[in-house]
Amino acid sequence: MFNRNLPIFLSLLFMLLAMGYWAYDTDLHPGTQKKSTDARKNADYFLEQANILQYGKGGKLEYQLTSQSISHYPHNDTTLLSLPHMTSYRKTGQITTAHAANGKLLSGNDTLVLWNNVIMNQDKISTGRHTRMNTDYLTLYSDQGMAETDLPVLITSNNSKVRAIGMKTYYEKGQIHLKSRVRGVHESN
Repeated sequence: MFNRNLPIFLSLLFMLLAMGYWAYDTDLHPGTQKKSTDARKNADYFLEQANILQYGKGGKLEYQLTSQSISHYPHNDTTLLSLPHMTSYRKTGQITTAHAANGKLLSGNDTLVLWNNVIMNQDKISTGRHTRMNTDYLTLYSDQGMAETDLPVLITSNNSKVRAIGMKTYYEKGQIHLKSRVRGVHESN
Protein backbone atom coordinates (compact mmCIF):
# COMPACT_ATOMS: atom_id res chain seq x y z
CA MET A 1 0.00 0.00 0.00
CA PHE A 2 2.86 2.31 0.79
CA ASN A 3 4.40 1.66 -2.65
CA ARG A 4 1.16 2.56 -4.38
CA ASN A 5 0.84 5.96 -2.59
CA LEU A 6 4.54 6.77 -2.92
CA PRO A 7 4.29 8.31 -6.44
CA ILE A 8 1.33 10.46 -5.37
CA PHE A 9 3.14 11.54 -2.21
CA LEU A 10 6.34 12.34 -4.15
CA SER A 11 4.37 14.27 -6.79
CA LEU A 12 2.70 16.40 -4.12
CA LEU A 13 6.01 16.95 -2.34
CA PHE A 14 7.69 17.95 -5.59
CA MET A 15 4.85 20.37 -6.43
CA LEU A 16 5.02 21.96 -2.97
CA LEU A 17 8.79 22.36 -3.27
CA ALA A 18 8.45 23.88 -6.75
CA MET A 19 5.76 26.32 -5.57
CA GLY A 20 7.85 27.28 -2.53
CA TYR A 21 10.91 27.88 -4.69
CA TRP A 22 8.87 29.95 -7.16
CA ALA A 23 7.42 32.12 -4.37
CA TYR A 24 10.86 32.56 -2.80
CA ASP A 25 12.48 33.30 -6.17
CA THR A 26 10.03 36.10 -7.05
CA ASP A 27 10.87 37.88 -3.78
CA LEU A 28 14.53 37.96 -4.78
CA HIS A 29 13.94 39.79 -8.09
CA PRO A 30 12.71 43.32 -7.43
CA GLY A 31 12.18 43.95 -11.14
CA THR A 32 9.29 41.49 -11.23
CA GLN A 33 7.58 42.94 -8.16
CA LYS A 34 4.86 45.52 -8.47
CA LYS A 35 6.47 48.95 -8.19
CA SER A 36 5.25 51.33 -5.53
CA THR A 37 3.31 54.32 -6.86
CA ASP A 38 4.16 56.44 -3.82
CA ALA A 39 6.11 59.53 -4.78
CA ARG A 40 9.14 60.62 -2.81
CA LYS A 41 7.92 62.52 0.23
CA ASN A 42 11.23 64.06 1.29
CA ALA A 43 12.07 67.69 0.61
CA ASP A 44 13.85 68.14 -2.69
CA TYR A 45 15.35 71.48 -1.67
CA PHE A 46 15.51 73.85 1.25
CA LEU A 47 16.69 77.42 1.71
CA GLU A 48 17.64 79.52 4.70
CA GLN A 49 17.10 83.28 4.90
CA ALA A 50 15.07 83.17 1.67
CA ASN A 51 13.75 86.23 -0.14
CA ILE A 52 11.30 85.67 -3.02
CA LEU A 53 10.15 88.53 -5.25
CA GLN A 54 7.30 88.34 -7.77
CA TYR A 55 6.94 90.94 -10.47
CA GLY A 56 3.89 91.60 -12.63
CA LYS A 57 3.73 91.71 -16.41
CA GLY A 58 4.73 95.38 -16.47
CA GLY A 59 7.81 94.72 -14.34
CA LYS A 60 6.28 96.19 -11.18
CA LEU A 61 6.87 94.43 -7.85
CA GLU A 62 3.66 92.64 -6.75
CA TYR A 63 4.82 90.88 -3.60
CA GLN A 64 7.84 89.94 -1.56
CA LEU A 65 8.01 86.82 0.61
CA THR A 66 10.81 86.32 3.11
CA SER A 67 11.26 83.34 5.40
CA GLN A 68 13.83 82.08 7.87
CA SER A 69 13.73 78.68 6.15
CA ILE A 70 11.91 77.12 3.19
CA SER A 71 11.47 73.39 2.45
CA HIS A 72 9.86 72.29 -0.83
CA TYR A 73 8.07 68.94 -1.16
CA PRO A 74 7.65 67.72 -4.76
CA HIS A 75 5.00 65.03 -4.13
CA ASN A 76 2.33 67.70 -3.58
CA ASP A 77 4.27 70.79 -4.74
CA THR A 78 3.99 72.59 -1.39
CA THR A 79 6.58 74.70 0.36
CA LEU A 80 6.78 74.89 4.16
CA LEU A 81 7.92 78.22 5.61
CA SER A 82 9.39 79.11 8.99
CA LEU A 83 8.67 82.67 10.20
CA PRO A 84 7.22 83.82 6.85
CA HIS A 85 6.69 87.52 6.14
CA MET A 86 4.79 88.59 3.01
CA THR A 87 4.46 92.13 1.68
CA SER A 88 1.94 92.77 -1.10
CA TYR A 89 2.07 95.96 -3.18
CA ARG A 90 -1.17 96.98 -4.93
CA LYS A 91 -1.95 99.48 -7.70
CA THR A 92 -4.18 101.39 -5.29
CA GLY A 93 -1.18 102.35 -3.17
CA GLN A 94 -2.17 99.96 -0.41
CA ILE A 95 0.57 97.88 1.19
CA THR A 96 -0.46 94.66 2.93
CA THR A 97 1.93 92.73 5.16
CA ALA A 98 1.34 89.39 6.84
CA HIS A 99 3.56 87.32 9.05
CA ALA A 100 3.26 84.28 11.30
CA ALA A 101 5.27 81.61 13.05
CA ASN A 102 4.55 79.05 10.29
CA GLY A 103 3.32 79.01 6.72
CA LYS A 104 2.77 76.89 3.65
CA LEU A 105 2.88 78.00 0.03
CA LEU A 106 0.51 75.76 -1.93
CA SER A 107 0.92 74.43 -5.46
CA GLY A 108 0.91 77.23 -8.02
CA ASN A 109 2.40 79.72 -5.51
CA ASP A 110 -0.79 81.84 -5.46
CA THR A 111 -2.09 80.61 -2.08
CA LEU A 112 -0.26 81.19 1.19
CA VAL A 113 -1.52 79.56 4.40
CA LEU A 114 -0.29 81.09 7.67
CA TRP A 115 -0.78 79.76 11.20
CA ASN A 116 0.34 80.42 14.78
CA ASN A 117 0.23 84.09 15.76
CA VAL A 118 -0.81 85.52 12.40
CA ILE A 119 -0.69 89.30 12.05
CA MET A 120 -1.87 91.04 8.90
CA ASN A 121 -1.46 94.81 8.43
CA GLN A 122 -3.06 96.98 5.75
CA ASP A 123 -1.68 100.46 5.20
CA LYS A 124 -3.15 102.90 2.72
CA ILE A 125 -0.43 105.46 2.18
CA SER A 126 -2.67 108.12 0.58
CA THR A 127 -5.06 108.29 3.58
CA GLY A 128 -2.75 107.23 6.40
CA ARG A 129 -5.25 104.53 7.41
CA HIS A 130 -3.79 101.51 9.24
CA THR A 131 -5.67 98.27 9.93
CA ARG A 132 -4.27 95.31 11.86
CA MET A 133 -5.79 91.80 12.00
CA ASN A 134 -4.73 89.13 14.51
CA THR A 135 -5.80 85.47 14.21
CA ASP A 136 -4.34 81.97 14.52
CA TYR A 137 -4.95 80.82 10.93
CA LEU A 138 -5.21 82.77 7.67
CA THR A 139 -5.29 81.82 3.99
CA LEU A 140 -4.11 84.48 1.52
CA TYR A 141 -5.00 84.27 -2.17
CA SER A 142 -2.54 86.65 -3.81
CA ASP A 143 -4.03 86.36 -7.30
CA GLN A 144 -7.45 87.47 -5.96
CA GLY A 145 -6.16 90.02 -3.44
CA MET A 146 -8.15 88.23 -0.74
CA ALA A 147 -7.53 86.60 2.66
CA GLU A 148 -9.87 84.59 4.87
CA THR A 149 -10.16 82.70 8.14
CA ASP A 150 -12.91 80.85 10.00
CA LEU A 151 -11.22 81.33 13.39
CA PRO A 152 -11.57 84.23 15.85
CA VAL A 153 -10.06 87.47 14.61
CA LEU A 154 -9.27 90.82 16.25
CA ILE A 155 -9.28 93.82 13.92
CA THR A 156 -7.89 97.13 15.14
CA SER A 157 -7.66 100.38 13.20
CA ASN A 158 -7.02 104.03 13.98
CA ASN A 159 -10.21 104.45 16.02
CA SER A 160 -11.90 101.05 16.35
CA LYS A 161 -11.50 97.55 17.69
CA VAL A 162 -13.63 94.65 16.34
CA ARG A 163 -13.76 90.97 17.33
CA ALA A 164 -15.44 88.34 15.16
CA ILE A 165 -15.47 84.66 14.33
CA GLY A 166 -14.24 84.39 10.76
CA MET A 167 -13.58 87.03 8.16
CA LYS A 168 -12.93 87.53 4.50
CA THR A 169 -10.92 90.58 3.48
CA TYR A 170 -10.41 91.91 -0.02
CA TYR A 171 -7.25 93.79 0.77
CA GLU A 172 -6.86 95.28 -2.71
CA LYS A 173 -10.28 96.95 -2.37
CA GLY A 174 -9.93 97.67 1.36
CA GLN A 175 -13.07 95.66 2.23
CA ILE A 176 -13.53 93.37 5.24
CA HIS A 177 -16.49 90.99 5.57
CA LEU A 178 -17.01 89.52 9.05
CA LYS A 179 -18.69 86.11 9.26
CA SER A 180 -20.29 85.80 12.72
CA ARG A 181 -20.38 86.88 16.40
CA VAL A 182 -19.19 90.41 15.68
CA ARG A 183 -18.50 92.79 18.58
CA GLY A 184 -16.81 96.14 18.25
CA VAL A 185 -15.98 99.50 19.72
CA HIS A 186 -15.66 102.66 17.62
CA GLU A 187 -14.33 105.92 19.01
CA SER A 188 -15.06 109.08 17.08
CA ASN A 189 -12.39 111.73 16.76
